[in-house]
Amino acid sequence: MTWQVGEVIDGRYRVTLVHEQGGMGLVYRVHHLAWGINLAVKSPRPELFWRPQDQQRFIAEAETWVSLGLHPHVCNCYYVRVLDGVPLVFAEYVPGGNLYDWIRSRRLYDGDLPEVTARILDVAIQTAWGLDYAHSHGLVHRDVKPANVLLDLEDGAVTAKVTDFGMARAREFPITVGTDAPAGASILVPGGSGMTPLYASPEQAAGERVGRRTDIYSFAVSLLQMCAGKVTWMAGTAAGAALTGLRANAAAGAVAIPPALGDLLERCLRQYPADRPSSMPDVATELIDIYQAVTGHAYPRPAPAVADLLTDELNNRAVSLLDLDRPDEADQAFAQALAADPRNARAMYNAGLVKWRRGAVTDDALLAEIEATRADTSDP
Repeated sequence: MTWQVGEVIDGRYRVTLVHEQGGMGLVYRVHHLAWGINLAVKSPRPELFWRPQDQQRFIAEAETWVSLGLHPHVCNCYYVRVLDGVPLVFAEYVPGGNLYDWIRSRRLYDGDLPEVTARILDVAIQTAWGLDYAHSHGLVHRDVKPANVLLDLEDGAVTAKVTDFGMARAREFPITVGTDAPAGASILVPGGSGMTPLYASPEQAAGERVGRRTDIYSFAVSLLQMCAGKVTWMAGTAAGAALTGLRANAAAGAVAIPPALGDLLERCLRQYPADRPSSMPDVATELIDIYQAVTGHAYPRPAPAVADLLTDELNNRAVSLLDLDRPDEADQAFAQALAADPRNARAMYNAGLVKWRRGAVTDDALLAEIEATRADTSDP
């Protein structure tokens, strides 16, 4: 059953927006009444979980996204829960929309040519960092495309976040799709995993084993689309030929592809995975060099310091576990967060609030502890 705007679900989530049907199913924006924040809720198509074992498989694969934790260029997935027999994915809501919409609406191309080129390279670098983080955790995305890159605009700066990790594997079900699937939509491959043909690598199209270099190929196709401003190929396997044509006729694209970027894309789009760059950090490093050569100044963003995110990741995980009514696991996550950083004010506040609600600590003791931590860390 489709949720309606204004409806309150499970006494916790007020529905504020129903998005169009996505590749996996419906996407909602809900306001978490207790947390006071907006969440994206992804509701899969019924055929993805019509058998109990399919539902468990979907949940297990979706939770690989949850396990990634926090990264500035990965859309945070809080948890997966089943409501009314439907497994739902609760994730960070990014209000700026996705990269595909930015390309289609031409919003990506606002400004003069140098500004647009710098923006494209900036989004590409951030996306590469997000994919590298996933790869470092042993997770291959399998469905990298502009629709799976969310963008947020704040104070003129665009932040990119890769989303829908694990969802391609979650679509590994023995069902078929009609031939009327829209261009750019993820499809189900019998006996294989979900993919999007317009961005799929040769090994994906052939139903062969995939790995990190599969994501590199699809990443390059996505970057090619950013430069072209549209898709001119019938399948991802033809993207290399499209790149050759675009390099020969720069006027056909939204922006002229710098020679160094064209060379990088050619290597990323090689047919055999072993002939492509070996890792996303290698790709990101080259993109940063290209950015500096094209703009004439240093790339302004520092590489994310993943280690610094551990405490906040554990704190968020603990709060999510509380929302799932798993208090013992939440207590353990709070303890791990404070062990990693005993002075983290957010983790201390949340853990203390839980103890206060249980009557394990007094008002005065909790406030005194929080004030002492805030004074020690100068955390407002």
